[in-house]
Amino acid sequence: MRINDTLPENLHRQGKWYQGRSVQLGKPLLIVFWSVSCDSCSVAMRQLSKLQNNFSDTQIILIHTPLVDEDNDLNKIRNKSSQFNVIASKIADTDESLSQLFRVKYVPAFYLFDQESKLRFSQSGKSNTSLLENKIARLSRR
Repeated sequence: MRINDTLPENLHRQGKWYQGRSVQLGKPLLIVFWSVSCDSCSVAMRQLSKLQNNFSDTQIILIHTPLVDEDNDLNKIRNKSSQFNVIASKIADTDESLSQLFRVKYVPAFYLFDQESKLRFSQSGKSNTSLLENKIARLSRR
């Protein structure tokens, strides 16, 4: 996805939703791709948990994408995601259709959509969340 692209309309029909399912239009939305076998994803999720306290109006969807075949175990995905302490809807992208739709190459990958469902920021790979925090703050002031 590229900046100013619109949130895919068929998002709610993709993957295996295992927690939550609704997305409220008119609110910022952060989509995070992660994997159980990704150590930097766990670090990013701890940072995201802290960020979430400051930006409660931003919705979050965690999308698990497998890096290896063993990553498709739904129990493993549920257990790991429950450790993150992030309030979010959660999807297991076992067929990688969402990963392909968003063109995810590295995890963790963050996609921040504004109130009009336009992509305003994306970041992927091992990194900290300070730039993401600034972008969310800017959207929250709108």
